[in-house]
Amino acid sequence: MKTCVLHIGMHKTGSSSIQDYLQTHNGKLGNGVVYANLGGSNHSGPLIYAFHSKEYNKSFFELRGDTDEKYNKKVVNFRKLFFEAISSKYTKLFFSAEGLIHLTTDELFLLKTELLNHVDSVSIVAYIRPPKSYMESAFQQKLKGQPVEVNYKQLYPKYQMRFEKFEQVFGIVNYSLFDKTELVGGDIVEDFCHKNKINYYGSISANVSLSKLAIKFLYYYQKKRKKVTILEKQISTLELALKSLKGERFHLGSNAEQYIIDECSNDLDWINQRVNFKTTEALSNHSLYDSPCNEDLSDISEDEFLCLQQLNKNQQLSALVNHQCGLNLNELLFNLYLGSTKQFSNKIKIKFELATSNIISGWGVNLNHPNDKINLIILLDRQVIGSVKAEHYRVDLKRIDIGDGEGYCAFSFSIDSSISKGTQLDILVGNTIVLTKIL
Repeated sequence: MKTCVLHIGMHKTGSSSIQDYLQTHNGKLGNGVVYANLGGSNHSGPLIYAFHSKEYNKSFFELRGDTDEKYNKKVVNFRKLFFEAISSKYTKLFFSAEGLIHLTTDELFLLKTELLNHVDSVSIVAYIRPPKSYMESAFQQKLKGQPVEVNYKQLYPKYQMRFEKFEQVFGIVNYSLFDKTELVGGDIVEDFCHKNKINYYGSISANVSLSKLAIKFLYYYQKKRKKVTILEKQISTLELALKSLKGERFHLGSNAEQYIIDECSNDLDWINQRVNFKTTEALSNHSLYDSPCNEDLSDISEDEFLCLQQLNKNQQLSALVNHQCGLNLNELLFNLYLGSTKQFSNKIKIKFELATSNIISGWGVNLNHPNDKINLIILLDRQVIGSVKAEHYRVDLKRIDIGDGEGYCAFSFSIDSSISKGTQLDILVGNTIVLTKIL
């Protein structure tokens, strides 16, 4: 007896980790257990090419840079791989394709028919992620490929629309709640293996959520990107670079929760009958953002600006920004910070006194709060080279009663390499340029 298990996600429930595990351990998953070979770990693309109408969803194929010729070749190739897979030797065959939600009901019937020509039964497996955490993750994913705003209506997962057609075509969908407290071992791969009687050897998460700071960079980058299309390999470059930005995660706030309660109650009731999660538990999450607008994504603190400078070391990201935005990465980060909604409102006085081949010096005070020592960010040709606090003692400054009156407001900054003539020096306090000079 042959059976087929079709894992359909949902999106943002660790599907990539499941897929990578099944492909990596194919041949060791169990007696007669096989993960279909469709040319990659994620079967979404192959099955969509094999069964989807191009006219129905052109954007899916355009994102992959398909010409008509490339599209037709992929259809032929993936249908060939699909039929080779279902015609091979196995007792239990697995497919994993969260992208199958893009198939119409008729296309799913065609897929079912082709499967049942070779197997005795088909079972559908789906993990369900609570709405608020799904929306947070979905916003991140969309932002990697295009400029998007926080739109609750567009981000909400619409459970019934996603899954009802699978119930209509296949009869029963085996739903599980995507919640670490509910998963076997707290791990999606271990849980999947346990429920489907697959050998488990340990796993590593395939996708890592980006930090709040990475999301802020992405949001600004997408606003400035001039090229209409960004390819998957370019998205991978972004992901790899932004994973280096550590820190707290991005969260939607209480307005998102209220939207879900007020506008999505019927859909929540529908999915709750299948996975039985409580609405309050599904919504509960640490809220960092309590505004429904995107102003928070434009707030860049001084520490965040300095942290973003590590991106300048990534040559692939620098090349991508230059190609997509028409300016270098230094300029992008500089403009991002200057445009931040966090404004430094104090009155600052800076005296630039000396710039030798490797030293910049002078003094600076906060006229509104003379006892507060100001932090200066030093940039040469718009690239941050460091920061320094104006807090050093100079007897001449004490004599003229500058700042705190004690003379502790001088600064001296050493530069590793020599300064060439014509270099532009900028000094920032907060996100405000307080001095610009051509050296």
